[in-house]
Amino acid sequence: MVLYQRQNMGAHEILMVDEIIDDDALGEGLGLVGQRVAVNLGPLPEFPGYLLRQAHVRVHHGMQPILASFAIRPTQFGVMILLKYNPGIQPSEVAAALGLKRANFVPLLDDLRTRGLAETLPHPDDRRARALYLTKAGQVLMGKLESAVGDYERGVMAMLDPENTGLLAGIVAKLAACQGG
Repeated sequence: MVLYQRQNMGAHEILMVDEIIDDDALGEGLGLVGQRVAVNLGPLPEFPGYLLRQAHVRVHHGMQPILASFAIRPTQFGVMILLKYNPGIQPSEVAAALGLKRANFVPLLDDLRTRGLAETLPHPDDRRARALYLTKAGQVLMGKLESAVGDYERGVMAMLDPENTGLLAGIVAKLAACQGG
């Protein structure tokens, strides 16, 4: 885990890497394991994309162990959510909703099917199409996942007061809906 301390330097900030506890690929590759490093971030803290990415990394880092305890990766969790709330959805719709390429989605779906968590059946309205569903085992696992991830996400949002929680959700949703600059 990388622990950061920000020190304000006028318009810019210095990022202090206080400690790198594990020897993750970043720390190992940069030779930073156990070292203290000062990095001038320049204007990066002024860029919304940078700030969103930093927030994503921290939230994702905390959620990964939760999903890993169920042997599920974050993208698989996203797929399972869509199958739960959209039973009978077509593979192309899932891939489009999550921004996945077909080549990346097929093995992901195959893994869920092999594990007995998802199934593909003929689409009820179009015999040429396939429909995706969670299996009974997938539904049971999804209940556990939603509970565990929900607890974690509520903990993340608890760092903000209620007014800012709603504000953050609204702003991020608007940015997520944007098609680019």
